[in-house]
This record gives sequence, C-alpha cells and structure tokens, in this order.
Amino acid sequence: APSPGGSVVVEAAARGQAEIVLAVRDDGPGIPGDALERVFERFYRGDPARAGGGSGLGLAIVAELARAHGGRAFAERPAGGGARVGVVLPVSGGRPMGAASPTLSPMHQSAPDRHLTMEEPSPVTDPSA
Repeated sequence: APSPGGSVVVEAAARGQAEIVLAVRDDGPGIPGDALERVFERFYRGDPARAGGGSGLGLAIVAELARAHGGRAFAERPAGGGARVGVVLPVSGGRPMGAASPTLSPMHQSAPDRHLTMEEPSPVTDPSA
C-alpha cells in the first residue's frame, strides 16, 4: 500500500519481441526482505501487526495465472523504497502466449523498449461510494 499521500504506478512494457512486463509499484513501506519469496505462497499475509484484511490468496493467484501462461511473478524492493510486484509473460506472434487478446500494435513491435506508465495519486477513491 502507498504511503499516506503517496502514489501507485502501473507499468506495462515490452521487452523486445519475447516478453511483456506488467507491474504495480508503490511508495509505501515495502516488503521485508525475508518475505519477498513468500508473498506468492497461498495464505501468506506478511506482518500480522499491519492493518488490513485479505485472505493471503491474491498474489498466489497472480503467480499461478502467470505460470499458466508460461510466465513468472516477481516481487522486489526498489532502491527508492516501496514495493514493485508484477508478472513477466512470454510473447508469441505479437501477443502473450495462451491469451485471446489482440496482437501488440506496430509501435510495440518496432520500438520494443517503450514503456507505458499510468499514475494515479493515492488514495484512489471508489466512484461508486
């Protein structure tokens, strides 16, 4: 979770013709080093002293979906603080393997190192609330 008044950044990037990376980064307290490998375990909830609910299944589901598409999930602690969690998916024929999505645009194919970054100031409010 982001720090109060912090931000969440969603990243989408092509790595050449072989992979795409989808990641979410925040500027919160980050993930403790000893928890980085465990965050993808089913029912793992990290520090019980932290406020917040959840079943501990979200990132386990992300990891399984990434594996089902021939990819992998990752979690890291960026040098500037916070956390970065995402997936790396293989690309075949211009689209993620096993996906029924449309092909990548020619921009992605001719300029594979371009990044799409979307930023939303936190906290994000629910428009239906």
